[in-house]
Amino acid sequence: MDYYGFPPDLYELKFKSRGDSALANRIVELCKEAGQSARLSPISETRGSDGRGYRSPGLDHGVFVPFRLMFGNELTSIPIVQVSVDSSLSPATNWALGKAVTRLRSEGILVLSGRLLIHNQRDWVSFSPLTAKSEHKAFDEAIVASVRVKGTEERKKAMVELTQHHGFRAPHPREEHFVPLYVAAGAGEDGEMRVVADLHGCETFAFGL
Repeated sequence: MDYYGFPPDLYELKFKSRGDSALANRIVELCKEAGQSARLSPISETRGSDGRGYRSPGLDHGVFVPFRLMFGNELTSIPIVQVSVDSSLSPATNWALGKAVTRLRSEGILVLSGRLLIHNQRDWVSFSPLTAKSEHKAFDEAIVASVRVKGTEERKKAMVELTQHHGFRAPHPREEHFVPLYVAAGAGEDGEMRVVADLHGCETFAFGL
């Protein structure tokens, strides 16, 4: 977990939710059927230290922050099951992870993948299109162009090649905030895509339409 350096009030935020053990087990089964390594993470298992100064279980800020913004302090009417990206941080492997769980979509389950397309907290100017460097803007534009490529294999090739873009490393010292994009694309690789929100560095895409 990397929830460090924020104002104290941000460590007092609460978000009430519920999980679903049957769904969690189903996800593990689907991953294993697809040759992916997967296991359940029990509630007693620590996730690592964070800005609060102690180790604790619970939802990662990559989950509770967007859900809290969407639904407020509580969402218990539907379950939320948090799934980690593959630790290899490989685009192809995380694409395969998404593809492994795509069957859930036909069962009424939304595969929602959270990430920031620009994420470097040592370079805050990159988060605004008014102050971002040209390499950040070029990379951001390349992302949108790649997901708009027609054809499953053609789109996958264009998206996987994003990590070789000359502007990739500046906004992503590590890949963990970028590879969730591949999970979503893998889960919805069949079908069309749509740009839902076109905001610099945090575009939102819908796949498999």
